[in-house]
Amino acid sequence: MAIGVIPSQAAAASPAQQMASAVAAYRQSQQEIRSAQGQVVQIDQQLVEANRQVAAAEQKAAEDKQREDALRLRVGQYARSAYQTEGAQVTQVLQARSVAEVWDALAEARLVSERQRSLVEQLAALRRADEALRDQAKANRDGLAHQRDQVIAHIRDLEARMGQLAQAVSAAGQVLAGAAVGPVPGGRLKQTTGADGQCTWYAEQAWVTYSDPSAPTLTGDGADVVPNLARAMNRPVELEPQPGSLISWQRPLMSAYGHVALVAAVDRDGAGNLTGYTVWEMNYTGPYQTDARHVAWTGPSRQVLFLSPPKPVDPILGELQHG
Repeated sequence: MAIGVIPSQAAAASPAQQMASAVAAYRQSQQEIRSAQGQVVQIDQQLVEANRQVAAAEQKAAEDKQREDALRLRVGQYARSAYQTEGAQVTQVLQARSVAEVWDALAEARLVSERQRSLVEQLAALRRADEALRDQAKANRDGLAHQRDQVIAHIRDLEARMGQLAQAVSAAGQVLAGAAVGPVPGGRLKQTTGADGQCTWYAEQAWVTYSDPSAPTLTGDGADVVPNLARAMNRPVELEPQPGSLISWQRPLMSAYGHVALVAAVDRDGAGNLTGYTVWEMNYTGPYQTDARHVAWTGPSRQVLFLSPPKPVDPILGELQHG
């Protein structure tokens, strides 16, 4: 799945389904990060042991180097002894009184030579054992370090993906079961261009009904309604909601077409800080289906654009009075 892209759905999937998929992908990424972080902890523990083994191998190599030097010294001593024995051997052979004495002299020379060869072979075997031990310990450590780098890189990718999915998660909000929603006008208003049953159809008519009866024609997909209307009215788009604001979620939030709704109310804390807002909308859960959905405020974003009404309005109060 491409990083930062809302998981693909069938073309007919509703924004609610796509948001649910984005939330699921976000939570899956969270689980994968926790799992990967656990792997890093295990690898770090293994690296401690691997570094200990490398240090032990290097220490053994240093100790064996001393033994090698000692062996070299002994080989040199045996070599000198062999030369001395060869000189003595000639004398012994010349002075031998029997064949047995000749064989004894030759056997002594062979013993010195065999000892010399044995010590050289021990030296070579010791070197090979040391090199194999060091190479194995270092290869194991390097393999663990490479594995750790790969897991860390995977965590970074997941964190980047979560950061981009976070907007989709925060945009999802929560549908308020049983909450009243402004009605759809009985006939299509002249400013409406959205297809029947779609988010544009409802939001455009809600904007004209509650926020700006003299509004120009509203056009475009859900993501385009606010930017297009702002240009038509020679106004800038806004990044915070007001009661009666039109809101457009930009692609790919909600769907490939974006989404549009009317802000019915905003929430503020005791200090007047914005904490959330409630929208009235259609086709979030399916064509022709209206709902009220609450969205927690997480800060301004260029992915969520607003346009406030020309003058302050209260859609909920307006609906109560109309009812």
